[in-house]
Amino acid sequence: LADVAKGKEIADFVKAHPVPGTERALEQVQEQMGINAQFLKVNRE
Repeated sequence: LADVAKGKEIADFVKAHPVPGTERALEQVQEQMGINAQFLKVNRE
């Protein structure tokens, strides 16, 4: 779940320092991190 918190930090950095052509790729990585975090949270209980 720490990855989700780090993902927010990364998203803020990317918004402040945009790199052409990487925005969608980073969005997809963040989506996958969120899915993985939800999966781990559900299966930990």
